[in-house]
Amino acid sequence: MIPFFLGYALLVWWPCAVYRRQWPSFLATILGVLGMLAIIEIHRRIGIATDGEIFVPVLQTLLYPYMYLIGGVGFYISIMPRARPLGHCGRCGYDLRGQGDAHWRCPECGAPYRSRPPHAPPAV
Repeated sequence: MIPFFLGYALLVWWPCAVYRRQWPSFLATILGVLGMLAIIEIHRRIGIATDGEIFVPVLQTLLYPYMYLIGGVGFYISIMPRARPLGHCGRCGYDLRGQGDAHWRCPECGAPYRSRPPHAPPAV
């Protein structure tokens, strides 16, 4: 049972992390929650069809919090900011490669570089 829980979480959270702040990330979260609702419903119907012989109440009580965990963490991962590529402004994302040594501010937004420009030689 543990591989299912871990595997399902990774299956939902991986696209959330790859496509942060894009619609596929939120879609993966929604589909993950809907998948858990389907599993809960199938489990409930199996319990009804077998007159409670296969129904395991402990599993049913674990599936609801797990569904909230999948949805909550998936949504949190989905709203995390995307990392800026190296050589780009940390504030606006402007490509700073090729800027002269005299320019220690982003020409687009005026933000100072957090470190030396990507083309500058190392300090001696």
